[in-house]
Amino acid sequence: MYNNDKKRFPYIRILVAAIILFLVATVIYKVAQRPSKAQRDKTKSEEISKYRKQDAFERYALRDFKNAKPLLKELWEKEKDTTAYYYLGMSYWYTGDTMNAKKVLDQALFYSYQKPY
Repeated sequence: MYNNDKKRFPYIRILVAAIILFLVATVIYKVAQRPSKAQRDKTKSEEISKYRKQDAFERYALRDFKNAKPLLKELWEKEKDTTAYYYLGMSYWYTGDTMNAKKVLDQALFYSYQKPY
C-alpha cells in the first residue's frame, strides 16, 4: 500500500488566499478613494458655473447683448465677477439702456476702464 507520511505544503491554498487578499485590498482602496457626494456636487456645480461664464462671455463677444445681459447679471450677483459686471454695463450701453449703463460703469471698480461715453 501507498503510505503518504510526508505532508505537502499547500502552495495552491496560499496562492489563492493571496489573490483573494489582494482583490479585497484593491476594492477597499477604490472605495476609499471615491469622492463623497458633497465633493461630486461641488465639482458639478463648478463645471456648471464655468459653462455659464463661458456662455455669457461668448454671447457678449458675438454681440448678442440681449441674451448676454441676464447671464452677466447672474454672474455678478452670484460670483461678484467684475469682468462680467463691466460687460453687463457695456451690454446695457449697446442695447440703448444708457441709464443702467452709466449706473454700472460709473462705479469705483471701473475708474480705469474705457467708457463708451
